[in-house]
Amino acid sequence: MTLPERSVEHPVTVIVLAALLVGIAATMVPRLAVNLYPDVSPPVISVSTSFPGAGPEDVEQNVTVPLETALAAVTGLDSINSTSSTGSSRITLFFGYDQDLDEAMNEVTSILSTAGNRLPDDAGSPVARRFNLANIPVMQLVLRGDFSLEELRRAAEDRVKPAVESVPGVAAADVSGGGSLEVRVELMKNRLAAYGLTPRAVASALDQQNVLVSGGTLVDNAREFQLRTAEELSSLEEVRRVVVTTLGGGEVGRARLVRVEDVAEVRLASSDETTRVFVNGEPGVFLRVQNSSDSNAVRVSDSVRERVASLEGDLPPGMSLEVLSDNTALIRATLNQVYASAFQGALLAMAVLFIFLRNVRGTLIIGLSLPLSVLITLMAMAVFGLTLNLLTLTGLIMGLGMVVDGSIVILENIHNYRERGTKAVVAAVLGSQEMYRAIVASTATTLGVFVPVLLFRNDLGFMGYFFTDLVFTVAISLVVSLVVAVSVVPALAGALLPLNTRVQKPLRLAPLRAADLLVEGFFCRLERGYGRALRYGLDHRFLVLLLVTLVTIFSFRQFGDVGINLFVRSRTDDTVFFSLQMPLGTPLEETEGILRGLGEELERRVQGWNNIVITAGSGRRWGGSSASHLGSIQITLPPPAEQIDTPESITRLVMPLVADIPGVNLTAQAGRRAGTSAAVSVEIRAESADLAVETALEARRIILEHLPQVEDLELSLEQGGPELAFRIDRERAAALGVSVPALAQEIRSAYGGNRATTMKDEGTLRDVVIILQESDREDRQSLDSLYVSGAGGALIPLSSLATIIQGRAPTSIERQDRRRVVTVTGDLPAGVAATDFQPLLQETLDRHLIPPGEVQIFYGGEAQDIDEFSRTFGFIILTAVLLVFGIMASQFESFLDPLVIFFSIPLLFVGVIWIYRITGQPFSLFAAVGVVALVGIVVNNGIVLVDYTNTLRARGLPVREATLAAGQNRLRPILMTSLTTILGMVPLAFFPGEGSETIQPIGQTIVGGLSVASVMTLFVTPLIYSLLNGWRDWKPRGPLIGKYPADLHPEEHQEDSREDYPDDDPVWRNAQ
Repeated sequence: MTLPERSVEHPVTVIVLAALLVGIAATMVPRLAVNLYPDVSPPVISVSTSFPGAGPEDVEQNVTVPLETALAAVTGLDSINSTSSTGSSRITLFFGYDQDLDEAMNEVTSILSTAGNRLPDDAGSPVARRFNLANIPVMQLVLRGDFSLEELRRAAEDRVKPAVESVPGVAAADVSGGGSLEVRVELMKNRLAAYGLTPRAVASALDQQNVLVSGGTLVDNAREFQLRTAEELSSLEEVRRVVVTTLGGGEVGRARLVRVEDVAEVRLASSDETTRVFVNGEPGVFLRVQNSSDSNAVRVSDSVRERVASLEGDLPPGMSLEVLSDNTALIRATLNQVYASAFQGALLAMAVLFIFLRNVRGTLIIGLSLPLSVLITLMAMAVFGLTLNLLTLTGLIMGLGMVVDGSIVILENIHNYRERGTKAVVAAVLGSQEMYRAIVASTATTLGVFVPVLLFRNDLGFMGYFFTDLVFTVAISLVVSLVVAVSVVPALAGALLPLNTRVQKPLRLAPLRAADLLVEGFFCRLERGYGRALRYGLDHRFLVLLLVTLVTIFSFRQFGDVGINLFVRSRTDDTVFFSLQMPLGTPLEETEGILRGLGEELERRVQGWNNIVITAGSGRRWGGSSASHLGSIQITLPPPAEQIDTPESITRLVMPLVADIPGVNLTAQAGRRAGTSAAVSVEIRAESADLAVETALEARRIILEHLPQVEDLELSLEQGGPELAFRIDRERAAALGVSVPALAQEIRSAYGGNRATTMKDEGTLRDVVIILQESDREDRQSLDSLYVSGAGGALIPLSSLATIIQGRAPTSIERQDRRRVVTVTGDLPAGVAATDFQPLLQETLDRHLIPPGEVQIFYGGEAQDIDEFSRTFGFIILTAVLLVFGIMASQFESFLDPLVIFFSIPLLFVGVIWIYRITGQPFSLFAAVGVVALVGIVVNNGIVLVDYTNTLRARGLPVREATLAAGQNRLRPILMTSLTTILGMVPLAFFPGEGSETIQPIGQTIVGGLSVASVMTLFVTPLIYSLLNGWRDWKPRGPLIGKYPADLHPEEHQEDSREDYPDDDPVWRNAQ
């Protein structure tokens, strides 16, 4: 006994089980985590190391290169990139997707623990982290008020940060802006010389006399005492009283003690600020809130807002904590738009069903099966650990049309039997059994097309894992919908909600009867018109098939004019971000002055802004590298519908304001872009860093001049700022007992500041930093009077050991696979395809850029990624087609029937190509996913046609008559299933709304491909079938139907007899 039969016989059991599942789903679905993107962890490990006060070349030589050399031995490493900036090193390790990243992380950690011990003393410990797409801050908070920046930062670190990090789901709250207090020991150069001391000697004394050492245990009178030496510094006075050296011998009472206060001024001072933040003209401190990857970002945002409100009473009067930006606003807007698209699509699908069936109960049955399928799918997603995100919701929308396909086919067939007068229970069994195996086959083929995406996701790299959630969601929804279609639908239609047609209950009201006859008349004319057209096609098969072939070939030739992007470069235009770059070496105060001047102009001239955030010292979002010549302005706006000044008008307003300021470079970016790497990328390699930078600058100038459509054009390495380099006479230094590292440390301690030790000041741990007082390090001549300690403690002037050479220092040094490289990167506006732009870029640079012989230029970016992905996706689609063919062959137990259906697959590309040609939009990776889905969807119509044709031939009809009858009889269900899928995607395809533009190509692809393929399949499949089967009138082994007594003789189970009704049905008319 098949599942449909059991369901019809036990309808109460089916409903109870369905209600139980709905109840479980209702408790599990609210617990689903909500994020914008899936929790994807690409096989990337980032290693960050701080080296305070060191320049990029110093960082590269002393930190980056040694760590790269050690890390190159990590198992499974594909490539290694690094960036050495002022005070920090960042190394990025890339692995293959088949690599166990946990093992790699353990190996990296082990290597770093050893290699870190060989780094300079001032360098921090290397920290390894795994990359995650969800690591973008979920919120930004700002603390401001009429307080010093030190007070604001201390309140942020001591009160706000712990409170926010205690919120469930918050991973971290990072503080930036302002400055923390430190103990500054400002050395006086003349005093040091008088006592024969150097900066390192003072630092050593502070470190050695600030101790807390355990001394073991002592047992006295049966009591055990813990021993410790506690000589920790705990006040400024204790720092001042630290003895640096003694003069006059070691005899007590006669020695002259030289203390820190004798050679330095000790005071609390603000640490050197790397960034300064101003919100609406007021100084402030930022907190970037990061949620954990397994949390619900929207729920975390709500909880943080509640915590912010509760903290207001704990802050000093006049200090306020505000939510500056909330990235969950984008998540909410995007997901709400996707929800709306799904709801609108469902309504359209239900409307189509009602028009075709004109049956309230039938529509109600489908209306119940749809939310039931969705709820159970969501429950299964929770069980498998999936989250509600842009990709899973896209999978739900894709599955929305397919979810009801099986139910529609079964219900329509039950409806047909009821129209012939068959009893409700018998019609439910006959109608569902007749389509049972065909629906299973259709579901299997649709599932099969996604199997290659999972099998070859390693070859797709990050994108393969990015789409995994979508594939799993579609697969779950299809399996659930299959079970619902063959169990719940027959149970409802057979006993609980018996499907009544005009045969059982004719319409009594004249207006309703007239409307019903009008619609029915339209469908009858449509069937007759289709029958005539199909009959003509059968009479002229070769002519029709030739015409279809020519149309298909012509369409494929048009694809060459369709551009390709990896992603849709969508944006939500509620922010404008300006990145400012001053000449290298510009002091932070000057950068701040320019930015605040621009901010005042914006506050005065822009209408309708929410917040204007100025950051001096950083020119990138989410932090990034810091430098005194960089800055940014971020303007947050209301949603697009409420904006007075738009991002475009603000950009036009700002650009002229900096046009007359020499050396200022300002770039604008509107909205939050969706995508991955830069669309435009030009790598320039040369042995000489200066030559590479000069070539890169010339390439950027050419691109700006000849290709103005490129946005956010940046260099990974700019020409350096002024630098004084020390060329040390190594032989003389060795002769005088001065080591090169010791000399470098003396310079760093005197001019860069050196953390000698730490101390607790009223419970707060503070750095103790030594540095020359400002008057002793104001000019270049001050270097001549700097002394270092030689053999026997003799002081030796720096000028006698080293020659000072003036040059330019790089702001950062980028290396790829342990070689220096300079990269020019940029973005393209929406609608411009990377594949169309890449040849134009290469042609422009080939014509105008003449690089020196040793310079090598490589083109990367999105076009290169597309080339790699295209080959992989082509193979995936080919594998999917072959897998679908195999599934159909096993279902039909024939190679001929799958071959007939196989010819419908090329037809889908006709609609896909033309919808992109008409809209002018580039093809994208999301569109390719839509094509893969279409392969499974399109063959379903062919399966239904071929299977029903075999059914009619098993009942004795010849090939031609069976083909005609099957086409006319299956026309309505095919149109219903196709229209429900198409209309379900229409809102997403043409009305995507805020944030959902990224997934719009999936909707466009399915709408375009299925619209054309459904119509052409109705003709091509019958023609191919008759062509391959018409030469012999064979009788198939049996259709894909169940064995029920009434299969071939439904008239025996009629409850009503209408002699004239069967004559209107093409199946029975042709069978007579």
